Formats: sequence, C-alpha cells, structure tokens
Amino acid sequence: MTTGYQKFKEITDTMKPSVSVPHVDPEIVEQEIEQDFEKAISIDDLGEQTDQKKDIVISDAENEKKRIALAQKTIAKGLTADEFKLFWMVATRSGLDPFARQIYAIKRNSWNPQTKRMEPVMTIQTSIDGYRAIAERTKDLAGISDVTYDTEAKEHPNKATITVQRVDKTGQRAEYTSTARWSEYAQIGKDGKPTKMWQKMPYLMLGKCAEALALRKAFPHDLSGLYTHEEMSQASNEEK
Repeated sequence: MTTGYQKFKEITDTMKPSVSVPHVDPEIVEQEIEQDFEKAISIDDLGEQTDQKKDIVISDAENEKKRIALAQKTIAKGLTADEFKLFWMVATRSGLDPFARQIYAIKRNSWNPQTKRMEPVMTIQTSIDGYRAIAERTKDLAGISDVTYDTEAKEHPNKATITVQRVDKTGQRAEYTSTARWSEYAQIGKDGKPTKMWQKMPYLMLGKCAEALALRKAFPHDLSGLYTHEEMSQASNEEK
C-alpha cells in the first residue's frame, strides 16, 4: 500500500535541488521526514473527524432545543418552568415520545390542605402500552398473566388481579401480583354513574389498572412517578 509520503517522494524525486546541504546519512533523513509527514497527515485527519463529531453534537443539541421549544408551545402548554423540566426529564428517562402521545402531562384540580382550596397539580401519564414498552426494554420482563376477576357475571367487577414475572441476573423468576378495586379506580360522572369508557368496557379498564400496578411494582426504578391514564381517571372524581 502506497503511503502519503511515498507519493510525495515520487514527485519530489523528479525535482532538482536548488540548495546544497551538508552531507548526512540519506536513509536516516528519509525515515525522519517520512515519520513527520505521516504524523502531519494523521493529525489533519483527526482534526477533520473531530470537527465532524463537533458538528454532530451541535446539530443534536440544536434539534433538542427545537423539540423542547415546540413542546412548550404545544403539548406542554400551561406548565410552569419547573413542571416542564420534570415532565421532560421523565419523558427522556422513560424513552417515550411526547409528540406521539406516548407520554403527556395533565393538570388536575387537587385539594391543598395548606391553602384550603382546590389547585391545579401536574401528573405525568402514559398508556398501558407505554408501560409494557418500558418493561420490555429492560429485557427482564418474563411474562404477564391474564387478568382474573372476582366475578364476570355482573355489570362490572369489584376487583381485578394480575401477576407480572421478572427475571433477575441469575435467571431466577420473581412474581409481582397486584389487585385493583372498582371503588378505587372507576371514574364516576356527575350523575353518579361510570363515565363512557368505564361503562362500555368496565373489565378491560379495571384490568389495565391492575396491570399498571403490577408492572410498577416489578419495575419501580423504570416506572416510578409515571401513571397510566386509566389509573388517573378516578382523579376526576375529586374535582366535583
């Protein structure tokens, strides 16, 4: 393989020297020149690579700034600066896309015992599919059982139970079982009846709540502080 110096030498060998120099060992001189020449080439290449990496980093940073600015104006409109920072941090940590509505922030009125009045409080929510995606990404999820209900002969169940299996680094399986109760999670309208989705699919909705509880119990580090939409439906009951 021809080096950069060899190409350089082929050209310069055809040129006549214009200045006489003291006698030195030509082989030593040639070795030193070749080393300096190749070193200079490698430094130039490294400089180009470094500049390219800098450009990529700058480009990524600029794109992230644009995403944040867009999110603040659209999907996270109405959040305070601190609320948005928390929301964006959780979204980044969870790996869910706010623009695809995989994760979103919502404000609900909640009673403040200090001020003795209802005040808006931000909660960060996702779908049960988002929960499953996060758990699956850990590569430790070993399975999710079917939901079992206390009854399937009534308009709605009183409770739903589900088990999540997780494998540790030694290959041992651990089971995490959780139960969600209708009285604690069903969203009730002003007329005292379940809202549309809770009327239409009461078993599915309560089952999702039970699954979210079990997944969060099995993967607390990955899912803590993040709640599914179905779990937070009942929060609207407090606003009446």
